[in-house]
Amino acid sequence: MTTWVNRILEFKFKDTIKKYNKRLELSLKELSLDAPVGNDFDTPLFETIAQPDAKSILSDRVWDYIFNDPDGLFAQKHVKGHPRANYRSIALLVLEGHCWKDVAVAVGMPDRKWSTVQSFYWRSCQKFAPKFR
Repeated sequence: MTTWVNRILEFKFKDTIKKYNKRLELSLKELSLDAPVGNDFDTPLFETIAQPDAKSILSDRVWDYIFNDPDGLFAQKHVKGHPRANYRSIALLVLEGHCWKDVAVAVGMPDRKWSTVQSFYWRSCQKFAPKFR
């Protein structure tokens, strides 16, 4: 009789160990950066973590260059008759994501003149393109 009870306990013990090992394996997979995520079994966790993209790093460098304006050229180039509407001010606002009407108002022009500011900005970008290379 004790042999029969010992066999049952042995089987129960082995089943419990298997369940424990499966749980441990699952919890370790959850910690792994290359384990599949959620229901999408093809996407590893490390691919879901946001990485800084080259575009944002590049725009930060451009923003710094325009902000520092080492030669003073960006601040000198302005919309005719509106010295506050210079390329440096406009470019920094555009790079920060402001809409054209807000940019126009920020540089001292009426909001209805947003297209003038936009045209000036694009012409100046073409002129200053060699500086950014």
